[in-house]
Amino acid sequence: MTITNQAELDGLKVIGRIVANTLRDMAAAMKPGMTTSDLDEVGRLYLERAGAVSAPGCGTRRIAFSRAP
Repeated sequence: MTITNQAELDGLKVIGRIVANTLRDMAAAMKPGMTTSDLDEVGRLYLERAGAVSAPGCGTRRIAFSRAP
């Protein structure tokens, strides 16, 4: 990936924070007996709340983020 302008860099910083926070919150939610499917759902909910969709949820191999007007 090549960053060609400040807007792209800013977007990567935003999604990077969202992913880092999601991973932190997923780790905090882990408990004995959880399945990976349960953990996937936790992650999906955190990403959704932040306005992002994980790659499996949007048919791509990346995390999509859009700032809605």
